Amino acid sequence: MGERADNPRRQRQRQWQRSFHRLVLSCLRRKVDACGRLGVLLVEYIQRDVRLGSAWNAGVFWLIFINDKQITLSKISAAFFDLENGNQELKSDLKDLYINSAVQADVAGNRKAVVIHVPYRLRKAFRKIHVRLVRELEKKFSGKDVILIASRRILRPPKKGSAIVRPRSRTLTAVHDAILEDVVYPAEIVGKRVRYRLDGSKIMKIFLDPKERNNTEYKTETFTSVYRRLCGKEVVFEYPVAESA
Repeated sequence: MGERADNPRRQRQRQWQRSFHRLVLSCLRRKVDACGRLGVLLVEYIQRDVRLGSAWNAGVFWLIFINDKQITLSKISAAFFDLENGNQELKSDLKDLYINSAVQADVAGNRKAVVIHVPYRLRKAFRKIHVRLVRELEKKFSGKDVILIASRRILRPPKKGSAIVRPRSRTLTAVHDAILEDVVYPAEIVGKRVRYRLDGSKIMKIFLDPKERNNTEYKTETFTSVYRRLCGKEVVFEYPVAESA
């Protein structure tokens, strides 16, 4: 009895398998992990969907390369590994922590920022060591500001009549507000003001706690650029002026 013809799903899996092999081999030949010249490349391999050889049976396989940025996920991970093994102050705190991704963003002038996305469930653990960790990472990536952002997911509004209730923390507004708090941390937001321009556009003014002014004022342009990149909104960071008695 002859073999049954493959169903469409099996054919798609085999096509993806061949494409995946060609893509990985191309990356290895060109050594894109070192030069990062292929732009942003994100490959996700899920074992239950694509059955490859035993060499790739790792569950999830990621390749992230940043176009002409010289910052990759592997380099950030290596920096964390060095801190865990060489910094006694952070060793015990970093042993159970990991990151999701890392990208580099251009800021006004020649400044650059490294945006590191961390798992949402580990955000509290990262905040405990935020100041020390950012200080050490900025030493390793001299001239670059380091921003830690917790990964969050936005859910679309449920359909009318649906029994599904969307958590408020998963709305677009709530997620953007939470990202804003992550961007400026450890400074606290003490006020917001929206300015409407004559052309119909608007810009949001964010007032930060003056107590952290010495530690955050030089990063305000970085905050603006990173938040625009993540949320597509224009914001300006200022510090409230203390009224004289």
